[in-house]
Amino acid sequence: MQCRRLLKPKASKATAQESQFCKELKDLIQKYEGDLSQLSKRCEEMKKLYSNVLVHITLKCNANKPTFHF
Repeated sequence: MQCRRLLKPKASKATAQESQFCKELKDLIQKYEGDLSQLSKRCEEMKKLYSNVLVHITLKCNANKPTFHF
């Protein structure tokens, strides 16, 4: 019976400091995930805008090119 106690100690209750740390960590992780989600959405918006800019620049450059007929 003593071997069991040595190998499998009873779980002790978290201290107030440990509980506070866990709460703060959980809050930090949630904030990080929210920020990451917003950044990912913003990144997708920026990709679309950049793509549109490239298309417009390409069209404008092609429109200004002189055409040669042989």
